[in-house]
Amino acid sequence: METSFFTGMGHMCRFICIAIFAVISINASLNETPMTIKKGTLPEGKVASFRAESAANSKIMLKWKPSLQSEFSYAIEKSRDGEKFIPAEGKMLSSDGEFTWIDGSPRTINCYRIKMTDKTGQHFYSKVLVLQYYKTGQVGLVTATPDHFLNNINVDLNLKEDAFVTMNIIDKDNQIILQRKENAKEGLNQFTLNGSNKITPGDYYLNVVVNGADKLMVHLEKSN
Repeated sequence: METSFFTGMGHMCRFICIAIFAVISINASLNETPMTIKKGTLPEGKVASFRAESAANSKIMLKWKPSLQSEFSYAIEKSRDGEKFIPAEGKMLSSDGEFTWIDGSPRTINCYRIKMTDKTGQHFYSKVLVLQYYKTGQVGLVTATPDHFLNNINVDLNLKEDAFVTMNIIDKDNQIILQRKENAKEGLNQFTLNGSNKITPGDYYLNVVVNGADKLMVHLEKSN
């Protein structure tokens, strides 16, 4: 399923998610190719979390934790257009049950997924994490992805200075139905929009505003 987004506001990144949110469209307002990302195939319970943060020297660090003590091999796949994923080069580390992977050359818009392979050679894929990277300004990066368990929306921000952040979920009549306001600190801030998995089926928008300036606009289409 695909949906159009705000016309005249630039290209967008779109990805289809499993379970409760069928489509999330991220408007980057950038000259990037529109992306359509297919839903994950990862069985419930295989990954406890999948998030990202800024790293030194303009790099991006992905982090994830498996929730089961099964034997899998892991690889990160990356997409430029959201349609074709390829194995990504980068350094992967493991410590205390948490895996990290460094992207040394992130683009403005980045789409990542985890590929897991079991002993039989069967492959599974996580839900997609879409990341917008800023080289200048007070915001380092913004990410959005559905939580792997409850399907609430996760929003992560790396800030270069303290800021006031507002996250709104807005319905088709431009009414705010869920809002979260935070005094965010310099560095990594991770938020979960609790209750976003319980909104009624339909079309919505997630708007992330930092110090009064729009930084991310996301189209949410919730399925039954």
